[in-house]
Amino acid sequence: MPDPKRVPVFPHGAPRAGIADPADPADPADPADPADPADPADPADPADPADPADPADPADPADPADPADPADAARARRIRRGGSARILRRALTSTRVAFGLAPDLRPGAANQRIDEFPDAAWDPFLTGIALAGEFAVRCGLARIKVAPPRYPDDANATRAEINAVITAAAKRAERRAEILAQTGPIYPFYADLLDMTPRTRPRTYELFIAGDQVARLATMYWKRRLRAPRPVQLSAVIQPLIASPPHASYPSGHATNAAMAALLMTEATRKSRDGRVKAGRRHLKALAVRIAENREVAGVHFPSDSEAGRKLAHDLFAAWQAGCGTGSEFARLMKAAQDEWR
Repeated sequence: MPDPKRVPVFPHGAPRAGIADPADPADPADPADPADPADPADPADPADPADPADPADPADPADPADPADPADAARARRIRRGGSARILRRALTSTRVAFGLAPDLRPGAANQRIDEFPDAAWDPFLTGIALAGEFAVRCGLARIKVAPPRYPDDANATRAEINAVITAAAKRAERRAEILAQTGPIYPFYADLLDMTPRTRPRTYELFIAGDQVARLATMYWKRRLRAPRPVQLSAVIQPLIASPPHASYPSGHATNAAMAALLMTEATRKSRDGRVKAGRRHLKALAVRIAENREVAGVHFPSDSEAGRKLAHDLFAAWQAGCGTGSEFARLMKAAQDEWR
């Protein structure tokens, strides 16, 4: 029972709703509870909704251990979400700091001003696109010429090209696995020769991708201009081992890319003293020729496509070195790649 000394006296003998109990400082809005819910001496009120210390009340909103309280559950979810967000923010901050993308804001950390986006954080394929753009602007893609093919206008030349592809088809059984593998990226073939990976030689990998993008830019430019038909479009006898790519045949993109890769990797590794690297470097040109030849065996290119692609690669490489030399992104990337092989 509540202490009768603490029961307030109201006019007409009853408390009015909404009037605070002046003698009860912890219960500001006790409406009409004869058993004062905030009275610490009241131990037996099982349904008191406002008693923060009532362990038996299943709907007590202030009980932090009450599993059935929706308010408690919502509060726990907010805490968990807040904790996860803080953990994620810390992880992202650590990643940005590690890559030099953001200052280290931890107490006592020494920071320096970051004036430019770091090279190590660039995606290699996007670097390649950037260098292809530099090549087009600084080296003058239009200055590199590709002579048109003799087929299909020259009947004798066309017949000779078709016969060469039909003859090459005899090698399909022994080269099938290579041909299928080389429908994808050709980097693994060069990586095996030079015993490298994108992780062990990251700048060399970027150089390889940049060469691939430059070669792709140039070949597509000339394919579009010259519009040479595919072998299967000139002879029903030719049945390609793989689907013919959806663009023109001349010059061969695989031949251009493979020859460009051989030239770049030879230049990047020329100062290496590693015996395995030297041995692999001697086979780079032969690898490029075989990749191009496999496209003829597959029936998707003529021999003249491959020859034009090799010549285009040499012209691109020479122009890249001469026109994009001092101070260019290419020169900087080449030096960084060469440093990996010293």
